[in-house]
Amino acid sequence: MHSKLKRIIQKVSATVLLLITFACASAETPLTIYFYNPEININRNSILKHKFDQFLASFGNYQFQPVNDQATFEQLVKNEPDALFMMSSWLFHSLKDEITLQAQLVGMKNGSAYYKKLLVVDKNTSTSNITDLTIASAGSKKYSLAVLKGMQSGHNLTPANADQLLIVPKDVDALLAVGFGMAQAALCTEDSFEQLNTLYKNQYDQLKVIGRSQVFPRLTVVASNKPSDIQDQLLTLIDQMSDTPTGKIPLSILGLDSWTHIENAESFYKTGFQLSQESRGGRKP
Repeated sequence: MHSKLKRIIQKVSATVLLLITFACASAETPLTIYFYNPEININRNSILKHKFDQFLASFGNYQFQPVNDQATFEQLVKNEPDALFMMSSWLFHSLKDEITLQAQLVGMKNGSAYYKKLLVVDKNTSTSNITDLTIASAGSKKYSLAVLKGMQSGHNLTPANADQLLIVPKDVDALLAVGFGMAQAALCTEDSFEQLNTLYKNQYDQLKVIGRSQVFPRLTVVASNKPSDIQDQLLTLIDQMSDTPTGKIPLSILGLDSWTHIENAESFYKTGFQLSQESRGGRKP
C-alpha cells in the first residue's frame, strides 16, 4: 500500500513538474515583431535587429526578427496571430484581403505618413528607350518592378527584364550609382532625392525626374484588430520609440522620425490613394 501511494505521488509530482515547465517555457517565449520591407536591402537586417533588440531589452520579453524573403514572411503573417508585423504598406495592401490583422501604426518622416518613389536619370540621358536602362534600387526586384510599372510618366518605365535592376544598399547609393556611371537611372524616394541636394549638390544638379509613383503610406505595424494586453504594451513601446535615445537609432535605420496611430485603417489607406488620384489629375506631385 505504501509503495502504491509512493508511485501515485511520484506520478502526480512528475505531472505537476511538466505543467510548471510548460508554463515557464510559455512565459519565457518572447513576443516577436517580424519585419520584412521589400523597399530596403536585406543586408541591413542584422544591424537593424541588433539595435531593435537593444531598445526592447529593457522593457520586457520582446524580440525583433527580420525575415529575408517575402514568401516566408507572408506565411508568418497568416499563421502567427499573436505576433506583431512590421511591413511596407505596399505589401500590407496586397495581403489585407487574405488576413484578419489590422494596421495599427504608421511611420512618420518630416511630418508626413506618406511618400512617393521617383525614377531619376542624368539630365543628358535619352529617355527614348527607357526599357533598356540599368536602374539602381535599394528595394527587392519584385517590389521595384511593381513600382516602376505603376509610375506616372509619358514613357514605359518597366525594364525589359529584372536583370537590368542593380540592387544597392540604400537610396543614396542608387542615386550615386547614376553619377558614377554604374546605372543610367535610380529608383528612390522623394526624401532621399532631396537629401542628395544637401549632401551632394553637384550630383543633384545633374539629375532629372522622369517618373513618379502613386502616394504610399510609410512603413506599417500590423497586429490583431483586438490586440491582447501584451500586444498593446508592445505597440505602445513602438509608438514611443522616438522618446528614447536607444529607440531613435533603429528608427533612423528604418528612415523614420517617429510613429503615429492609425485610427481608421480603411480611411487612412483610402486617403493615400485619393492623394494619388489628385496627383494624377494635375496637382503638383
